[in-house]
Amino acid sequence: MKKILSIILSLGLLLTLLDTFRPLQTVEAATKVSIASNVSAVLYDAQLVKDATGKLASFTVKFENKSQNNVPLIDYWAKISGKDNRSYVTRLMSEDKEKRYVIPNSTTYLTYYAYVGANDALTDLSLDIIKWDFNAKDYERIVGKLKSTGNGVTPYKKSEETNLDKALLNVLLGSYKMYSDKNYHYFNIEVVMRNKASAALDTSKLSYYLTDGKGTLIPLLSANKEEGSASLNPQERRTTLLSATLDKSFAKNNAKVVVMYNDEAGSIQLPRVTFALPALKDTSAVKSSATSTFSIGNHQVNMTVNEQRVSQSNGSTFTDTSIVLENKSVSKMTMPNFEYYIKTAQGFLYPLVPEENAPTELLPNIKKEIKLRGELPKDADLKKSQFVVFYSEEKGQKSNFLGNFEIVLGGANQPTKPATNKTTYQDQVIEQTSLQRIPSGDSDLLIAEFKILNKSAKAKARLQLSGQFEIDGVKLPADATKIVYLDNLLTIGKDQSYRVITYTKIPYVQSTDNVLFNMIEKLEDKENTIHQFKLNEMTSARLLAANEPYVIDTTGGKGEVQVQRSDILKGKQNDLFLTQLVYESKEQRSVVPTQLVGYITNSNGDVVELTIKPYTSRIMPNGKVVLYGSAVIPKDYEQQKINLYFGETVKTGEEEISNVMVNPVYTQNLIKADSPIDSFTALPFMKYDISLSSFYAQFDSTDGLIADTINLSFNYDITVRDDAPEYADAHRIVIEYVDPERPSVTFSKSFEIGGEKDDKFTIGTRNKQTMSFSDSALQFTNPGQYIVNVYEEYDGFKKLIASKTFLFGNVQ
Repeated sequence: MKKILSIILSLGLLLTLLDTFRPLQTVEAATKVSIASNVSAVLYDAQLVKDATGKLASFTVKFENKSQNNVPLIDYWAKISGKDNRSYVTRLMSEDKEKRYVIPNSTTYLTYYAYVGANDALTDLSLDIIKWDFNAKDYERIVGKLKSTGNGVTPYKKSEETNLDKALLNVLLGSYKMYSDKNYHYFNIEVVMRNKASAALDTSKLSYYLTDGKGTLIPLLSANKEEGSASLNPQERRTTLLSATLDKSFAKNNAKVVVMYNDEAGSIQLPRVTFALPALKDTSAVKSSATSTFSIGNHQVNMTVNEQRVSQSNGSTFTDTSIVLENKSVSKMTMPNFEYYIKTAQGFLYPLVPEENAPTELLPNIKKEIKLRGELPKDADLKKSQFVVFYSEEKGQKSNFLGNFEIVLGGANQPTKPATNKTTYQDQVIEQTSLQRIPSGDSDLLIAEFKILNKSAKAKARLQLSGQFEIDGVKLPADATKIVYLDNLLTIGKDQSYRVITYTKIPYVQSTDNVLFNMIEKLEDKENTIHQFKLNEMTSARLLAANEPYVIDTTGGKGEVQVQRSDILKGKQNDLFLTQLVYESKEQRSVVPTQLVGYITNSNGDVVELTIKPYTSRIMPNGKVVLYGSAVIPKDYEQQKINLYFGETVKTGEEEISNVMVNPVYTQNLIKADSPIDSFTALPFMKYDISLSSFYAQFDSTDGLIADTINLSFNYDITVRDDAPEYADAHRIVIEYVDPERPSVTFSKSFEIGGEKDDKFTIGTRNKQTMSFSDSALQFTNPGQYIVNVYEEYDGFKKLIASKTFLFGNVQ
């Protein structure tokens, strides 16, 4: 009897074990599985994208209930598995956690996600549908296994459907446009969305990225940020233009567009649709006089570019053209923040400025012509250039590429490159490269620059030079001419060159129609005349393109300087012109950056010296530092167009040329009165991003009896941007409280990032700060709303960058 009982117990245990392991052995992967009577789980979508954390997989499952009973979703779970049945930690999208049942004759969508192995492909992954079973091992019984049959990527220009907020959204990519310069690729593409649901759909949680599969998701910025633009009415179709600036290292043959959903509660972006792109290449420019259509906000705008006309004025070259804009929508629109450039064959951008009376709005179906003018280098070849248009949602924000057009010249001569002045002396080619006249105190300096190239087969000693200027037939005193060697070289190797400048001081009212320079070599016992250089054309400073670096080629101090931004900061009696220059070392060892000098001029010809603070610390090869240049200007200084002149300075012991610019350049700065933004999130500030939140204003008392004090408290986060350069100087951030009904109730506090006192902001998150204001008159006030202004401050001058309105006594 005991043997029979033992056999029965053993068989029961065996059956239990077999039942536990049976699903793992018999479940086959499919795209649709039955999980209960008349209840199915269908793989609606599977995605795999590589982000900064790793490979992120998401599976969206459609649960179909064709039964007459509710299906409780709490009875089921899912796990993402990879190769060799390895399971990954799987999570459910936050908003799907609120879904409790699948009611009879309906469907419900759930999205599961997990970070998977670095070598997993989408076809290696499956989603195990699990039912909780107390009789199964680990209480989990696999009732189905869903697996994608493809790579989750939708072909280019083929539409795809995704589930969003219990509704279906159809997404389609249009044609892309791209052009490149020496530094970047500029890319844009149109995305078309259609709401297939019977109710309005909010698309504000969708974002778009470009990826080449290396792990970096590059945001595609939308030109569609008008109020209500995120809402799609039932069956509505809308086109949005997306743009990005790409590094040259971007893999153009593996590009994809990824549509992501922002799961705020889960602090993660989940992939919803991935579109393949063809191998990216620069697209052809639009034919001149042909019309191109752009999607701006909720509007469609047609643009046509007319022919260019070139003219010469006061030694400068200008181009004039016009564009025709037409609003093809049914409602009027504010004039978009277009930016217009001439892009040369070298990829340099030169801005074109609209006329002062340009229209401020576009009415439906009415064409508006806008005249444009810009300055160009004299050697710019317009026949090989393009007309390029950028767009920014708000003035002062980063611009995005819209389109490029061919250029057709009309009624003008192509500017010609000025002839060079060369001679050969003892197997050395001596070329006069520039003649510059720049202000120096109460006088001007006349500076000629020469480049000397050794073309012999062996090294040569540096020429010992002297010389004499001759202006309009009159020779200046020989001792008034000075020679400075820019490159610290003693011997010059084969095909190596060095630079020399010669200069003299002249009255600033002196005219100079014909200029000669007699170059002489000084030997121990005699002098040899090298050449008489005829310098009839004053080259002055060279116009620098908007995206062109200033190259410093001096041996021992090689570097590049890019103008990052220029602003006008306000003061009580004067204003401040402030520019930020990004200096990048091109030396092979750590060096102190080359000292720069400069000045500014406006449309009236007013000249103000620019102070560029030196950076005395060493920077590594290819290291970067942001230099500050500032000039105090009167309140009535004409500020709409300011030209910034700068260049490297000569290092000699002579005081009169301590601030002389060598190879000066200038940029055109169109100063616009930017409106402060209505957001305190991720404000760019030097190398930081600053976010302000949880503002709370309340009364307090200095004596415990009378409410004579306002305390303003707030939280702030400060993060350091990746790869941000160092800064040669520091800004401060100013927080200001304003009572709009009582201007006398205004107070502010200036903070330094990383300072040592109580007026500092600390790098990190969830920091707190408080500021107070006391006045006995406050006891008679009853504040309603108040305004918080955020300024950047430099040397006591300020610029308003953000402003928001809050309710007194509420945490906002």
